[in-house]
Amino acid sequence: MFLGKLFGSVKKEYRKISVEGICFDSRKVRKKDIFFAIEGKQTSGTKFIKEAISKGAAGCGRNDRKNETGNGRPARKSEVR
Repeated sequence: MFLGKLFGSVKKEYRKISVEGICFDSRKVRKKDIFFAIEGKQTSGTKFIKEAISKGAAGCGRNDRKNETGNGRPARKSEVR
């Protein structure tokens, strides 16, 4: 499957990147996986993005807790890089 089919908001130059799997654990990333860096209770998955890329991840998604919603709770968004 192509990245553009999975995520509609991907830049045009990234739409044809081939994706074969999804992974949430950087230790288990395989070539052409999408790695999702999830924020956990003890650590943030964003610390492992470089490791996932070095193992051949086709891209990475992350939670963004920096933006606040109107009700004071953090907004979450996924971003593909």
